[in-house]
Amino acid sequence: MAPITKEEEGGEAWESRLRRRRTPAGSPTPPAGTAPSPPPSQRGKRERPGASRGRKRARATGREDEKDAEAAAASASPPAGHASSGASSGTSSPLRWPELPRAVLGEDSYGEQILEPFHEIDPAIVRAHGKLKTKYFAKLDRQLKLVSLDQRIPSSCMVDPRLLSVRKAATNSILQIAKVTVGLSSYIDDKMLGRTSGFLIDWDVENRIGTVLTSALVIQSKSPSLDEWSATDEYATHAEVRVHFMDKAATTVVANLLHYDKHYNLALFKVSMDLSAQIPSFTSELKFAEEVFVLGRDEGRYLTIDHGNVAYEGPSRLQRHHYMFITCRINKLGIGGPVINHGGQVAGMYSHPGLAFTPSSIILRCLQMWKSFKVSSAFKEEATFPPTSLQRRGSL
Repeated sequence: MAPITKEEEGGEAWESRLRRRRTPAGSPTPPAGTAPSPPPSQRGKRERPGASRGRKRARATGREDEKDAEAAAASASPPAGHASSGASSGTSSPLRWPELPRAVLGEDSYGEQILEPFHEIDPAIVRAHGKLKTKYFAKLDRQLKLVSLDQRIPSSCMVDPRLLSVRKAATNSILQIAKVTVGLSSYIDDKMLGRTSGFLIDWDVENRIGTVLTSALVIQSKSPSLDEWSATDEYATHAEVRVHFMDKAATTVVANLLHYDKHYNLALFKVSMDLSAQIPSFTSELKFAEEVFVLGRDEGRYLTIDHGNVAYEGPSRLQRHHYMFITCRINKLGIGGPVINHGGQVAGMYSHPGLAFTPSSIILRCLQMWKSFKVSSAFKEEATFPPTSLQRRGSL
């Protein structure tokens, strides 16, 4: 047998020699280029050689047309404000509304473009445009699940450009206090009585029991007069109070009332929970015009932040004499929330609808007095409350 040259590899001579090798002696050799005959059972089902290729070509052409139509619809969409890289995720990449491409037929007398009618657009382009719209809305739903893009969540004062110089430092302090800021709601026969905010001021590590300070308004059932000195307000001490934590499990626990005071509008509740946050300290060094932040929790447990200054203002004849005031209007659900300074220390508790708050000096005096006189059996002798900045330096 003659050797096979490189020129014959892959050519007809090479295929002919393979057929001659595989064909037994005495059997007829089919001519080159002829396909072998099918078995007898499939001879009746054999179709024309060009029919299958025609269907495949039609399907391929249809897919190509659909891809071309989708590309045309995508190219007609306006470019995004910032181009995203190919490595960006589907959630973080910018959204583009898919525009339906329409051919320009000319211009009218005003110079405006005349576009082709909608009913004359290629149906393949219309179908591709529908797919792009489905992808757009699916991506929009994914993005709206992000807290930073959810329009239902109210923005805080930290977006104010005037706070740009202190935003970073204040944000760190706020996030620390936010870990112990909770929401409270009260119920009588499963009917809501009130809702306030509050914050943890004590934590028993061994027994996993925390003490929450809030406004006594959470259990106030009647308030017939605006005059706080009339003493006509009524409080439902038997109401069921629930504390709502902003954690991954959205924990809600029932709290037990330790003590409340009508005059100072303070209430203490005991809760059983797991805690991984640091209890904040109080400060009595509060000056007029000092910048403060008021934290709270809304109905969705989201953190509310308000910013203002300690006002040069005193209480009216209808208000308690221990109130101090802030220059900004506070969310009503922020009642009972902490008033903090830039260092993350608690300067008071927002306690009155409007602008009034109770300074930390009053709160600490009440806590120590209640502990000394054991106004409630739940107060233990070894109970500890947050120290003030003066106590840390040994001045008290």
